[in-house]
Amino acid sequence: MMNPTASSPITSPPPSMAVTSALSLLLLLLSSSTLTTFVDAGWIDEDTPKRLHTTNSLVDGSTYRLVMSDEFNVPGRTFEDGHDPAWTALDKSDDDYSASGGGSLHFYNSTMVTTTPDGMLTIRSVLEDTEWTHYSAVDREYKHEKKHFKSGMIQSWNKFCFTGGIVEVDVVLPGEPDIGGLWPAIWLLGNLGRATYEVSTNNLWPWSYDVCDREKQESQLISACNKVEHFGLNAEQGRGATEIDILELMAGDAGVLPATYPPISLPYVDMTLQVAPGIPDNRPQSGSQPVRTIDHTHSGYATSQAQSWYDNLTVAGNTSLNPFFYGTYLGPTKPNEPVTRNKKQAFQADAVGAMKQIVSEHFKTPHTFRVEWQPGRGGRIDWFTKSYKKVDPATGEVSHVEGDGKGQDWEHSLSIPDSALESAMGSKIPEEPSYLIFNTAISSTWAFPYNVPDWCPKCYDCYDPKCTCSFNPGFCNMMKTGKVSMKIDSVRVYQSIDDSAHSGRPHTLGCDPVDFPTREYIKGFEYKYMRNPPFVLKDKHPLRDVQEGGGTCVVDEDCGGGDGSMEEDVLDLDDDSDDKKGDTHIGGVNTIVEKARAGNDAVHRRLGAGSDGRDADFTPRMKTKAGPDEDPTVGLDKPITSDESLEDDAGDTTVPSISNHKRKSKGRCISATQGLFGAPTSTGMQCKCNEGYTGPYCLSIDKHDDEPGAYTLKKMSSLFSGRTAPYLTRFHIFIGGTMMVAFVAALMFDISSKSRNRDMTMEMKPLRT
Repeated sequence: MMNPTASSPITSPPPSMAVTSALSLLLLLLSSSTLTTFVDAGWIDEDTPKRLHTTNSLVDGSTYRLVMSDEFNVPGRTFEDGHDPAWTALDKSDDDYSASGGGSLHFYNSTMVTTTPDGMLTIRSVLEDTEWTHYSAVDREYKHEKKHFKSGMIQSWNKFCFTGGIVEVDVVLPGEPDIGGLWPAIWLLGNLGRATYEVSTNNLWPWSYDVCDREKQESQLISACNKVEHFGLNAEQGRGATEIDILELMAGDAGVLPATYPPISLPYVDMTLQVAPGIPDNRPQSGSQPVRTIDHTHSGYATSQAQSWYDNLTVAGNTSLNPFFYGTYLGPTKPNEPVTRNKKQAFQADAVGAMKQIVSEHFKTPHTFRVEWQPGRGGRIDWFTKSYKKVDPATGEVSHVEGDGKGQDWEHSLSIPDSALESAMGSKIPEEPSYLIFNTAISSTWAFPYNVPDWCPKCYDCYDPKCTCSFNPGFCNMMKTGKVSMKIDSVRVYQSIDDSAHSGRPHTLGCDPVDFPTREYIKGFEYKYMRNPPFVLKDKHPLRDVQEGGGTCVVDEDCGGGDGSMEEDVLDLDDDSDDKKGDTHIGGVNTIVEKARAGNDAVHRRLGAGSDGRDADFTPRMKTKAGPDEDPTVGLDKPITSDESLEDDAGDTTVPSISNHKRKSKGRCISATQGLFGAPTSTGMQCKCNEGYTGPYCLSIDKHDDEPGAYTLKKMSSLFSGRTAPYLTRFHIFIGGTMMVAFVAALMFDISSKSRNRDMTMEMKPLRT
């Protein structure tokens, strides 16, 4: 009989336990890493209280979870292209070449957008000239352009996008309620179009139509009639740059406006869905509500003609259907316009919306506006406004200055069901991945005098006496104060945790979802999303890479630094626990904010000309301490505070800012070296960001999109037809790599063991003989 001990090394043994375990874990990793339909992306602000990470739908009561937020509590943030991972502030003219009929009077400048120590995103509008020269291809000559106003627009285009969900924005409206001329807006636009880049939106805005209609095919740039998947688009799918306006402000002299039911007066906000194709014939007349019936005289003649408009629209409270604007006809363009559209490409777009009455308090303290968006066929859009509460300090009685008249927290101002769109023109509730836009425009076509005298030259320079007749009374004086600002206290986006709980299509995150891809199209037509000369000189792509440090600094606090020893939670006024009910609630939010201002000795920036070549940007100065009687925010624009008492209510969502020195350290000021961040700065010092923070001054959270997107998934497609490869994050790769190393080590150990046993067997053979 053979010796089993001697014969075993000669045969092939089974894999060791280590090898088997490593293989099993690796396969489990790969099988579990396939992409789910809903990924919690890294867009949530660390300052957002935990209790605000969920909300309930006001339509169906289901639970939604927070997927994106920005509290804007860190002062001094800048939003120039390449400064922030979520937002980009524009540096361009609103219409580039002063398109015919555009009427824009402002130049968007990124220095007009920043965060102030009171915890607000501030969009300033000022009287300041911007001049440039561009070459006109039509006239074949260089032309001089000039705008007399500067303002700001901030957008999350091609950075943060979402489809469906709840958007809540707390905003202080700019200017004065009785002075018209400003055009502030908070809105959503489909990612295929970039706001103010008219070439990118031409014949895409605001199409929401997925039917192959040969008569409309030339008007809709991406039509359902297209049978080829060009630039990553899905074949036979109609696409567009859809628009949902959360609010657009119209200010001016109070007085009941005609044809409004209930009666609405200035100021008001428009809540609108812009949609195409629009109703081409028998449209309602501007200045009157849609006529639904036909009346006849005794002779049989029709005195009023029934008109075609959208049915089943619901308005409530101090809200009326908007009878003054039913949409835009985009006809053939003129030679001097930045886009080209011929007669066959002309089309009608519709503005389906309502006017919501607001009051002077909307211009003093933050008020919440909310949209619930259920995308696609069978979906709906609902607008809600938070009613303004006033508490009698003597009796404690709460009164609702505006709202639904029933003392409710929310007014359901407007509702548009998909059935209304489908039955009218076959369009649908938008389902495009959309991004957020905040801006204040100044346009001669919005809130300016409609009846300008014939003798008026229609010029728009507040410093030219001849132009006075072109402005609303008081407008230029208001602008000359330099304190006109829209303030955004916070923005939060929620999405449903159960797609079966709401109507419409599932909610998605990302700018390039599989069902509605955008990345390859944008990459293929980058020129459409880039600025025109002379502003394009430094741009290689539509967006610059976000800087990781490198800003000019003097001390660590310039880079959001500090010892980090005083970390604390952000004060949450929504928490009604006893330990947060104290003297801080007496006097309301403003008392708490003023205490934070008084203690903020880390404010070391000022508005002015930049020392490193940035025009009117924040520049650091030597570290100083604010004295006990000094306000560190002197010189910065602040919202007018209200004497309204704060009601201790779970519905209030204001999160006051805290001092920078009480936050965790975001970065350090270090010596500038050629190899680290590039050429040394004027101070010889530059910011270096700590992990989790980014931007030239490390003041932004290093947010990112966890969604791989259609383009990425296509690149990762496996050998198996029709099946996408697993989506691997850095964590997956690290674990997989570790397991692979363990597998190789175990395999080498087995091979070594076999070799040793074989050698021992060869040595034992002579002894057996």
